[in-house]
Amino acid sequence: MRPGFTHPCRAVLVVFDDSASETVANLTSHYRRPGNEEAARYWEEIRLVAPGRSVHQAMSAASTVVLPGLPVQTWWPGAVAFDGDLYNRVAEISDRILLDSSCLREPRGGLAALAGAIDVAHESVAFGDLSWSRLTPWRVLTAELFDHPADQDMLDSIERVNVEYSRSAGANELVQALLYVGWLASRLGWEPRAALEEVPGNWRFWLVDGVRPVEVRIARNDRPPSADIKPTPGLRSVSIEAEEDGHHASYLVERTGAGDEARTVKRDGTDLEGRAHMPRQDETDLLQEELGGFTTDRIFVDSLNVVVGLFADNRR
Repeated sequence: MRPGFTHPCRAVLVVFDDSASETVANLTSHYRRPGNEEAARYWEEIRLVAPGRSVHQAMSAASTVVLPGLPVQTWWPGAVAFDGDLYNRVAEISDRILLDSSCLREPRGGLAALAGAIDVAHESVAFGDLSWSRLTPWRVLTAELFDHPADQDMLDSIERVNVEYSRSAGANELVQALLYVGWLASRLGWEPRAALEEVPGNWRFWLVDGVRPVEVRIARNDRPPSADIKPTPGLRSVSIEAEEDGHHASYLVERTGAGDEARTVKRDGTDLEGRAHMPRQDETDLLQEELGGFTTDRIFVDSLNVVVGLFADNRR
């Protein structure tokens, strides 16, 4: 269990297996020798295997073996049913729930349910989302494109945003594109007005910045960047266009190469191009980062609420 290397812990793994006849618990202790100027690490793993019908029994058992006085962070792999008994029991014993919204079965309804769960929790339970964490380098590179005061002035003149993403077999990376749009809109004060699904996975949104219309397109693009390189799942490129008093400017962030590099381009009469590292973090890397947090990111909540607003009934 790699997260234990960074965060010594007692990990309680609850597995529901319909082939199991009764609930069984196993305890394993782990130790890593000191080395490379690092102290020795210890952590424990308690594995509870229970029949699917024994949700209450299994979660009651899990609640008795958590360490008192320490925060309980729950990693929920796969889709979450926020209206189910299992979720309610997990929320009762957790201080923070970590999930990956790209695994939600249906992005529109799933993200709305997640927003509702965060609202109902009233901060008694915090939330972390690996899909949101994957957007960190994209948000940083986008913000850096507008560091110069002249570019900051163009933020109020954005007219079009285009977002491309690639999908993987086991997730729906459309969620990342939606959260990116939600982040941009929430930071700039855009309000949703209408939405149209042009083809499955491709969306067109209309928002307003005060009275100025802003058009956003999200498109799926699974084409390989080259014959020998597969596309990296997740965001692929973001382009932003702004115009004010005849002055046009465009800004681009795109993943390049084997997927661990990014190219940024700013065009406003002159071309300025840059290169940046774009880390491809796997699930374990993201979990190790998230286990260091204890609260819900309020910017994430703001962005999520904008996404829910994009799909409001009267905007379909």
